[in-house]
Amino acid sequence: MIEDIFSNLRISSMVENLCVHYGSKVLDFEEKSYFAFPNLEALAQDDVEAKLRTLGFGYRSAYISKTAKQVNSLKLKLYLRPSNFKFYLLYCTNTQG
Repeated sequence: MIEDIFSNLRISSMVENLCVHYGSKVLDFEEKSYFAFPNLEALAQDDVEAKLRTLGFGYRSAYISKTAKQVNSLKLKLYLRPSNFKFYLLYCTNTQG
């Protein structure tokens, strides 16, 4: 159970890092900035995988970059709500293969 708590904290931290480094700022409140979840174009850039590795994403870096590029190239962004893409992206990074 304790490992689940720390796993969820780690995932939350990684999602926050995605937003801070690739999302757009939506609000400053009480000396803290809040960012939107990044769009596909931002995550499909060529340098994303390397940057995510420096941010501690490890093997997930390649999955995030590859998935964003594939979805973006198929132009599925018109049909995916940001919340669905976020779930899909997190699902892909937590599976092997």
